[in-house]
Amino acid sequence: VSLHSRSNRKAVRQRLAAGALKQKHLAMILSGLPKHPAKNAKLEQYATDGDIAARWLCGIDSQEAFAEAEDGIADLGAGNGILGIGAMLLGAPRATFVEVDDLAADALEAGLREHDLLQRATILRSDITQVDTIAFACDVVLMNPPWGQRSHADRPFLEASIALARRAVHVMHSSFAVHLEPWASDGGWEAEKWMEAEFPLPRTYAHQKQDRAFTKAGMWRLRRKPTVQAAEDAT
Repeated sequence: VSLHSRSNRKAVRQRLAAGALKQKHLAMILSGLPKHPAKNAKLEQYATDGDIAARWLCGIDSQEAFAEAEDGIADLGAGNGILGIGAMLLGAPRATFVEVDDLAADALEAGLREHDLLQRATILRSDITQVDTIAFACDVVLMNPPWGQRSHADRPFLEASIALARRAVHVMHSSFAVHLEPWASDGGWEAEKWMEAEFPLPRTYAHQKQDRAFTKAGMWRLRRKPTVQAAEDAT
């Protein structure tokens, strides 16, 4: 299926949402989104690979359909929106994108407009700590937070994610992370790593010595502990 014309892109989106097309064509669409500028080392910006994003999102969708997320999804530290846009193409009815970097948010807005999704999206050009977690509560949170250079750089994202999510949090992190399970448990959540991928790191910043390197990423699912969920449902 050619993705170049507007009509063909619309047809692919409709077939994705209907389940007729999945990982291959989703990867093609996501790889063709306006590029993440990935130039701010302080924010640890690395663009998420389209193939990895499609594999991850389709895996999530096969177990807990995005179309059933009636209160929508959120993409934290969204960059060019690859995760949230992918979820919307798979059926999520609406999405909130949080991105503090204006250049990345511009790319995100362009991608949403290109795929006729802007009217179902909210873009918050905001630091993650400033998000109103009550006003923007949702069913599912997706994120690839910073997890490489600075200790605890992921913490504001993790805290915001469990404040926002009613159903589940899906987070890409180092496959070797040991803090997610105890941290989640302390907050009344269960964390499970269910997928791994070789995450490409093209040479972007001065501290990188190789033109292209890889790091092993893990995809974690966080859900409320059953007793905590039952108590919340009863209120």
